Amino acid sequence: MTPVPKRAVQLSPRRRPQSRERMAEPLLRRRIGQHRRDPRHGVVRGVVHQGRLMADNLHLAPALRHPHDDAGSRQFSRCHPEVLFAAFNRTMPSAAIAMWTKLAAAAKFATARLPLVVVRSGPAHEDRRAGDFHAITAAHNLLAALLDTHLHFGNDLRINPQEILWPRCMDLNDRALRRIATGLGGRANGPARETGFVITAASEIMAILALSEGRADLRQRLARIVVGFNYDGAPVTANDLKAVGPMMVLLNDAVLPNLVQTNEGAPAIVHFGPFANIAHGTSSVLAQRIGLHLADYVVNETGFAADLGAEKFFDLVMPMCGHVPAAAAVIVTLKALRTQGGAPDGPLEPGFPNLARHLDNLKRWGVPAVIALNRFPGDTASDLEQVMSYCRSLGADVALAEGYTKGGAGMTDLAHKLVAAAQASDPAAVKPIYSPVQTLEEKITAVATQIYGAARAWFKPAAKTRLAKLATLGYGPLPVCIAKTQYSFTADPKQMGAPSGWTLNVGEVTLSAGAGFVVAIAGSMMLMPGLGTVPQAQKLDVDDRGAMIGMDY
Repeated sequence: MTPVPKRAVQLSPRRRPQSRERMAEPLLRRRIGQHRRDPRHGVVRGVVHQGRLMADNLHLAPALRHPHDDAGSRQFSRCHPEVLFAAFNRTMPSAAIAMWTKLAAAAKFATARLPLVVVRSGPAHEDRRAGDFHAITAAHNLLAALLDTHLHFGNDLRINPQEILWPRCMDLNDRALRRIATGLGGRANGPARETGFVITAASEIMAILALSEGRADLRQRLARIVVGFNYDGAPVTANDLKAVGPMMVLLNDAVLPNLVQTNEGAPAIVHFGPFANIAHGTSSVLAQRIGLHLADYVVNETGFAADLGAEKFFDLVMPMCGHVPAAAAVIVTLKALRTQGGAPDGPLEPGFPNLARHLDNLKRWGVPAVIALNRFPGDTASDLEQVMSYCRSLGADVALAEGYTKGGAGMTDLAHKLVAAAQASDPAAVKPIYSPVQTLEEKITAVATQIYGAARAWFKPAAKTRLAKLATLGYGPLPVCIAKTQYSFTADPKQMGAPSGWTLNVGEVTLSAGAGFVVAIAGSMMLMPGLGTVPQAQKLDVDDRGAMIGMDY
């Protein structure tokens, strides 16, 4: 019999399988579809959690069948009783990354993971093919509209128009909307003021949903959203604007995770998409919790590299939800090592310090790491062996990940090594790098110096003033979420490798009281990206039969 893993969810093993099915059904939006595997990015990415329930006790197929399919059709494949049951959690795709050039690789991964044609949910007439971004966008902009309506009709809350924090959002890249003026053309169009747009992935409502543990928690978090300050300097919340109820209506279905399956029959829970470079970068807490209830191991994606997604998981998400990772998978490619070495076609060695720093960072959090070296058809055996030898010289466990050509069969070595690392891990050793008692400035500085390799953090006067005000209002104990480029340890996307001795410049600070963290924007990072010289959107089309062109990666 498979031993119960150490990192266990406290559920009674005597519970009948029917009880677990009833538990899963109201929480899961039953989206059953066939995912295409895109192993270029690896089958596993991020942190691994251990659950309690064994595969031979689960009867998932009847519970996870789509409600509008014929009986028995498109069921999830059952696991063999001797095989550990694993679930994969990842974030949702964004329409914006499918239209952009810089994130073309991410778009390829996202659209392959979430089938836009097959996945359905809810009533038969309802077909939500691109996740819940539409609901988040609507709820966010509803709050903005209610705020402007309140200003138009007397402003009883005495909101200071110069201290409004809440922008609008959309799920497309458009640099022209970063700073705009609204209410032009006379009083009938509302008060004229300066505002702007952020991308939906950067919306606080995206973060709130991803961190909520259910509708009751979601309601409380929405009520805490600070939209601005009044003339006395006190915060004005979404609850003050009576916006919580209508936002709950728009988000009522979005709070439920989305269940899909890979083309090999493995379950994948796809829920929300807070980008790790501008938000906290991981799938929802509710999706993680469901996975832990139903599987032995949950592989949870944390976006980009360990300085972004992993840092925010260990220092922000983990203290909030209590999910302590049992192991971490570090995805490595030859192309990435060469790029970080400064020459995409150059030698591998100059990129090794970048990999070493990521491993050192994971050691700081106390989690065991396994390196997954992705193998592609053009990779030579000598190059792969050079990287694996370097990893072994660091004392790191490394596995060759051949999912691109072999599918799941090419990932078994990595899976076995991750399971071994998870079973040998010590949950008490996994800790954030800063504590709630530190000041907000100290927390930002800790991340900059201990994780990014900076010598110091420097704050613009406006950022220092905002940090001081937030501390005075009682937000000092909140964790920090640093928005910075994903291309470098520094805030400069052109600085490759593992630079040290530099200064992290923090130009702006915003409050996400509902989500429960403070955002520090470093360098030239924008919460509303712009399209590139040749946007990916120009490659998309639809043929006469209605089939999409350019979305099949």
